[in-house]
Amino acid sequence: MAARGETNYLIDVALFITGLVCTGTGILLDLRPHFFSGWFPMLKALHVWIGYLVTAVVAVHLLIHAGWIAAMTRGIFRERGKACVLVAVVLLSLAVCYLAACLGARPQSPGGLQRRGMPDPDGGRPPYLEERR
Repeated sequence: MAARGETNYLIDVALFITGLVCTGTGILLDLRPHFFSGWFPMLKALHVWIGYLVTAVVAVHLLIHAGWIAAMTRGIFRERGKACVLVAVVLLSLAVCYLAACLGARPQSPGGLQRRGMPDPDGGRPPYLEERR
């Protein structure tokens, strides 16, 4: 069995690699550069499955550190100023997520994604998002 520090290090390495791959594939899927057009089906699948994997690794990371998280939370809520800062950070994070959902890519009526105010260059859903029949 690995020492606690080694276990934490291995989980952090897994989080870094999976997070980097998930971010990179997400950017490529969003920008859709022409030189990657043949790779879109594989990138989409990789992005989705790496997203599931990074979620699982984050869950393990949080479970391993649950005691530390609980102790820090109790300590923060003992001081009113720190509790207010924590509440502000949570509210700001939620606001950023809401704004990203409202101002980011949005569905378009036959399908596909379109940025607000910009026409869809492909005129519909990209081929890698088409359902198989």
